[in-house]
Amino acid sequence: MCGIAGLVSFGAPLGLEWAARARGMAERLERRGPDGRRGVVVPGGRCALGHARLKVIDLETGDQPMADGEGRFFVVFNGEIYNFLDLRRELEARGHRFRTRSDTEVILHGYAEWGEAVVTRLDGMFAFALYDTLEQRLLLARDRAGKKPLYLMRAGDRLLFASQPRAFEALEGVRLAPDPDAFPLYLAYGYVPGPRTAWQGVVTLPPAHAAVFEADGRERRWRYWRAHFRSGPGQEEDEALTLRRRLEAAVEARLIADVPLGAFLSGGVDSSLVVGLMSRLMDEPVRTFSIGFADDPNYDETSFARLAADAFGTDHTEFVVEASAADLL
Repeated sequence: MCGIAGLVSFGAPLGLEWAARARGMAERLERRGPDGRRGVVVPGGRCALGHARLKVIDLETGDQPMADGEGRFFVVFNGEIYNFLDLRRELEARGHRFRTRSDTEVILHGYAEWGEAVVTRLDGMFAFALYDTLEQRLLLARDRAGKKPLYLMRAGDRLLFASQPRAFEALEGVRLAPDPDAFPLYLAYGYVPGPRTAWQGVVTLPPAHAAVFEADGRERRWRYWRAHFRSGPGQEEDEALTLRRRLEAAVEARLIADVPLGAFLSGGVDSSLVVGLMSRLMDEPVRTFSIGFADDPNYDETSFARLAADAFGTDHTEFVVEASAADLL
C-alpha cells in the first residue's frame, strides 16, 4: 500500500516551491507509505506530484514520482500490477527500454505505447496519476474493483487528487468540511456510497473508471470495464474447473514481491482457500495473521483460523483486540 497525491493547475504555472508542497501532501499519507515521501513539479509547472512509498517490488530503483527516460511522462502509482512482467516483455519486444525492475515503469511505457488504452491492459489493484508534459494532460485511473482509493477535489483553478482526502489539508487555504447530507447515508449503509464522500466538495473516481483533464480544465471520464456473467445448462463441471484454475493463477500472480509475504486468515471459505493455494505454491510456510475480539465471542473467529492454520502448516500469529461500536463511532 502506497499513497499518491498531487494537483494540476488550469491557471498560472506552479512554482518550484510546489515540489515541497506536494511532498507535504505525501507526508499526510505516511501510514500508507512509511518508506519514503517525495514530491516534484513536472516541467512546464502545470502539475505537482507527491508519493508516499511502501516498498514491495524493486526496493532500490522503484522510487516515485517516476518519469520516463525522455522526461515527458510522469506517474505516481499506488497498488500492484500482477501482469507487469508479461507487459514488460511485450513492450521490450516493441523496442522499449526499461531502467528499473518496478511495475510502475510498465505504466509509463504502456501509456507511451497504447495511450489511454493502457488501463485496459493492466491486471491488478491500482490508482495512478500520469501527466503528459507535452500535451499538458492528466490521466487518472482506478482498478476494476475499486480496491485502491482515489479522491478528487476542485480548489479554484486547480484540481487536487490523493489516496486520502486528508492530504488536501496540507495545502494552504484548503480545509475539509463535513457534508451533513452524507451522515444519514453512513448510518443507513455503514459507509457513504461513491462517488459521494463524507466531505463537501470531495468525490471519488469510481471503480473501473479513468478520467482525463486537459490544460483548460475540460474533463472527460469513462468506464473502461464491466463485469459480464454467462452460464448455460450442463456447464457446471467445466465452470468449476475453470474457477479452480483461475483462482490458482490469481494467487500465483500475487506472490511476486521483494519482501516477505503473508495473509490474513479468518478460517472462513475465502481466506482458507487463498491460504491453501499459497501453501501449495510457496516453498516455505505461509505467514498468517488473525484478529480476535475479546469482548464478543460471536465475532471471534480465531478458533476457525487455528484449524485452517494447522491444516495448511502455516506460521500463524493471533492478535486480540477490544472495541465497542460506540468507540468506533
